[in-house]
Amino acid sequence: MGKKAFILLILIFILSCSGCWNRRDPEDLAIVIAMVFHWEEAHELYHVYVQIANPLGLGRGGANGGGEQNPFWTLSARGHTPIGAVKNLALKSPREITLSHNIVVVFTADLARQGIGPVLDLLEREKESRLVAVPAVTRGDPEDLISAELPMEDLGGQAFRRAFLTTHFEKSAFPVFNLFNIINYLERPGQDIIMGTIEVFEMEGEPPMRVKLGAGAFFRGDKLVGWYDDRQVQGWHWISKQVFRVPLIVRAPGSEHLIDVEIFQTSSRNSFTREKDGIKMLMDMDVKGRVQAFDPGMEVSIEAGDFMQSLERRVAEVVRKDIEMAIFKAQEHGADVFGFGNLI
Repeated sequence: MGKKAFILLILIFILSCSGCWNRRDPEDLAIVIAMVFHWEEAHELYHVYVQIANPLGLGRGGANGGGEQNPFWTLSARGHTPIGAVKNLALKSPREITLSHNIVVVFTADLARQGIGPVLDLLEREKESRLVAVPAVTRGDPEDLISAELPMEDLGGQAFRRAFLTTHFEKSAFPVFNLFNIINYLERPGQDIIMGTIEVFEMEGEPPMRVKLGAGAFFRGDKLVGWYDDRQVQGWHWISKQVFRVPLIVRAPGSEHLIDVEIFQTSSRNSFTREKDGIKMLMDMDVKGRVQAFDPGMEVSIEAGDFMQSLERRVAEVVRKDIEMAIFKAQEHGADVFGFGNLI
């Protein structure tokens, strides 16, 4: 009987335990979803902007619903160091700031040119920080970005991350890494880092802000040194074997008509040879795609062998030009964002 009473007492004790293991209840936390880090040159201060989820406003049926609370709210704070700026957020928040659910980190161009090393050091050392967060660079106003309300999503940070991944997989136009990848690249020689860019803009008669992706910012060390346009960042994807789908538009052989070609599979082999005047890189790439659409006025049968061979050469030329533009632009700034150094 004593043994049964002891077991019953243990069960009652276990079932009576409640709350968080570390005594931090969710209702006491301000959960950060996205962060933007900025460098104010005039004051030599770091400025951090955060987007915080508002549980009372989530699930309101869209970012433009009327009468309900906003699904997020924003805070910002300054500091002489990144950690000082983050800790100063506590002076403006009624709840404890937590980075355990942060999924996006954006660096402004001003901060990226100054160097992202101190911010990465903070995020790596902070015990609650998520190194799976996706980084990006913006040339726009950080306050506009962090407060942007986007269609079909309650939280801007969640919309940013989904847009990053969608653009990466559907168009191969946004380099996707996480903070863990970026930190690893910086800690070992042989490859510089690249990030996608995100900008906000206004459209007349539309919701307050829209987001545009599809270009790249590349670094030497931890400092921003140059920008890629859409085709150059696509060239980086070709070289880095990060292509999933790529839509291409080429002119039909022997006419002015346009043909839409979608690339859906690629493979490549990179190697190098040593020559008297230096090292020569060799790239052998296989590209598979299909014709998705063409002008209805075309009279040439796309089944004709010579037509298809000419079309394949035109597609190969587009790919080659994208690759060359990406390499030449990086070489102008002394950056190796392709990992050629590791290959050698």
